[in-house]
Amino acid sequence: MNSAAALIPESITKSDSVIFLAYIDIQVVGFTQIYPMFLSVSMQKLYVLEDLYVDPAHKGKGIGKALLNRGKEYTIEHHGKSLILQTEINNTENHLYERLGRLKDLQYLHHDCFLDIK
Repeated sequence: MNSAAALIPESITKSDSVIFLAYIDIQVVGFTQIYPMFLSVSMQKLYVLEDLYVDPAHKGKGIGKALLNRGKEYTIEHHGKSLILQTEINNTENHLYERLGRLKDLQYLHHDCFLDIK
């Protein structure tokens, strides 16, 4: 898996996120991790989908779509206003996100401050 998977045990212990796993038989073939957030600018509870991973051997089977849909359901169940998914511009899966109705944010600009913390 990817480096995000290494952080999952810590997130489970801290209970600061929810993780959904996708299985085929008893094998984990994908996961997504969602963090709650409150945006004071709009006074809304939001959820941030930080990680979405599907085993390359199982891509094209609808696993990513199922995980995204489960994240959306979870957000609705917990009265969230939106589920934020942030990707790199050249992410090969952006077409999937847009096909599933994810919209580019045209209302808010996001400014990042990258810190060189070791």
